[in-house]
Amino acid sequence: MPQQAQPLDRSRPLRGRDLRHAALVVLHRCGRPVSLTEIATALRAAGFTLAGDYNNNKALADGLRHEAKRGRARRVSRGRYTVGYLPRTTAWRISRRMDASHP
Repeated sequence: MPQQAQPLDRSRPLRGRDLRHAALVVLHRCGRPVSLTEIATALRAAGFTLAGDYNNNKALADGLRHEAKRGRARRVSRGRYTVGYLPRTTAWRISRRMDASHP
């Protein structure tokens, strides 16, 4: 039986896979090119904090670069990304992880 994906933890700063998944959810829901600042603002408005010593956008850009290599995100210009090829099942799964994390 497949393992259930854990909800995103709002008590800890987002990093790694959790940060990438949350950013992909924002890109998927916006449906247009979005800047790193807009993504960070949307995540903070949803109650998340971002990992990063002094520059949260750097951690976000690193995560989205990883997703762009996989084809899930697409860099349209400096600091602006849009959703790439994201299978419906994957979009559903990561959206569920984010939605299940509500307090």
